[in-house]
Amino acid sequence: MTLHAILQHKKLKPALGGVLVAWLAWQLCPFRFGAWLADLSYDVPFLFTQPSAPENVVLVEMDESSHHDLNQKYGVAWDRKLHARLVDHLRTDGADVVVFDVM
Repeated sequence: MTLHAILQHKKLKPALGGVLVAWLAWQLCPFRFGAWLADLSYDVPFLFTQPSAPENVVLVEMDESSHHDLNQKYGVAWDRKLHARLVDHLRTDGADVVVFDVM
C-alpha cells in the first residue's frame, strides 16, 4: 500500500481527528481551561433538551422481612425470577422506573 493510498483512505481523517482530540485533552488537563472544557462536555447535551424527572417511580425495598416472607435462602443471592416477574408486573401497571433498595 502506497503513502498516497493511505492518505486517501476514508477512515484516516476520523482517526486523525480522534488522535488530535485525545492529544489536546491530554495537553490541557493540567490547566484550569482543561477542567472547564471537561465540565462543558458534560453540560452540552443538556443545552438542547429539557431535562425532566421520571414519573411513576416504584421503590422496591429488599429488607429482612421481605427476605423472610418470600422464603429466600440466607447466604445466597435472591431468586432473579422474583425480580423479573415483579418488573414485568410493574411495567404492565405503568411504572417508568423501578429501583431496588437492598438493605
